[in-house]
Amino acid sequence: MVVFTACSPSDEEETSDEDKVHITVSFSILADIVENVAGDKAEVDHIVPNGGDPHEYEPVPSDLRSVSESDVFFVNGLNLEQWISSLVENVSDTPIVELTEEVEPIEVSEGVHDPHAWLDPDNVKLYVDKAVEHLSEIDPVNANIYEENAAKYKERLDTLDETIRDKTESVPKDQRSIVLSENAFVYFGDAYGYETTGIWELNSHSEGTPRQVADLVDRLQTTSAPYVFLESTANPVHMESVSHDSGVPIYDQGLYTDGLPIDSSVDTYYEMMEVNARAITNALSE
Repeated sequence: MVVFTACSPSDEEETSDEDKVHITVSFSILADIVENVAGDKAEVDHIVPNGGDPHEYEPVPSDLRSVSESDVFFVNGLNLEQWISSLVENVSDTPIVELTEEVEPIEVSEGVHDPHAWLDPDNVKLYVDKAVEHLSEIDPVNANIYEENAAKYKERLDTLDETIRDKTESVPKDQRSIVLSENAFVYFGDAYGYETTGIWELNSHSEGTPRQVADLVDRLQTTSAPYVFLESTANPVHMESVSHDSGVPIYDQGLYTDGLPIDSSVDTYYEMMEVNARAITNALSE
């Protein structure tokens, strides 16, 4: 369990700990997004540790206490955190808010939607709006501050979007193919014009079966993808098999999908997306 205390904007007065809103979120990426809205008016705690997989996390008793003592529990939704029901079944007073409530979901198989909506910065602006809405209800005295923080952060998200679009221009259109273990970059691909595929669709489904590996090897024979990618929270062994059997090498910079890393190499969602965009565009431009 990691507790983050957001830095306060220079023009705001410090808020004492007892006056702060207490927020719990499901995993590290959401923690960073919410911190950018809350500023120094809240303490933000996340359940899934850095480097962990929010699809398959197993809650511990301290997680229940954290949620119970919070003013709000922000989750991604879109069936990402399937473990939540076992965590919150005894929590009656803490509101649970899905930050993807206004996101238009992308269906990856019949009745199944990709939950990785945060990999499109435009969707994160919807996360931000949802956070502002609920924090303003909980703490109306500071509603203007939440709105101001959100507006500044959304400007940065617009800059991030422009940066990714500019980098994408360097990638030949016939090489815009992102191949990794979990097909997590569907929203990213939809936003920036990449075809995406994985050995499996979601980490909560069957992972790395011989048939899945063979099917991806076959698909790679019909593409011009110069590299395949590893992702930070996935076992590399399956993609190593794909690379060996297809002859398509693994790029030396992995991608971040489901959380910020354990070390401090990437501390924020913004940095994570910059690293991802740089790796993707450098690899596929070769």
